[in-house]
This record gives sequence, structure tokens and C-alpha cells, in this order.
Amino acid sequence: MIKGPGGVEYLHKSFADRYGSPSDALATLPSTARWISSLKDVVEEQWNEHVSSLSILTEADHVSASFGLFFFSFFSSKESCASLH
Repeated sequence: MIKGPGGVEYLHKSFADRYGSPSDALATLPSTARWISSLKDVVEEQWNEHVSSLSILTEADHVSASFGLFFFSFFSSKESCASLH
């Protein structure tokens, strides 16, 4: 566990080494914002594909569950009919 002023200094240096100095933020944040903006259309398209896939899976689960209930009730009624003979 990192504690005390030495720990804070270590975390500050580690963050700066990985993400850049806070004093460089004015220069780096606009380019980061442009990069994120350039991905907006791709993200929106992938989100729409995700939602579409979920709706297809939900419909398939519904059909599968209905089909399973049909067979369960069909075979249950056949067994109960066979036991009557």
C-alpha cells in the first residue's frame, strides 16, 4: 500500500509518465477531443449493431421458449394419454 507524501509523489510521477504532464494538458486535450470526435460515427454504428443483435437474440429466446413449451405440453399430454390406456 502506498502511503504518505512519498506515495502521493510516486503516484503523481507515475501518472505523468503514463499520461503526460498536467502542464501539457492544454496542448494534448484538444487532440484527444478530435480523436474521440472522429470515432463518434463508428461508435454509433457499433451501438446500433449491438442493439439490433440484442433484439434478435431476445426474439430467438422468445421463439425457443415458446417452442420448448409446445413440446413439453405435447409430450406431457401424450404420456398422460398413454397412461390412460
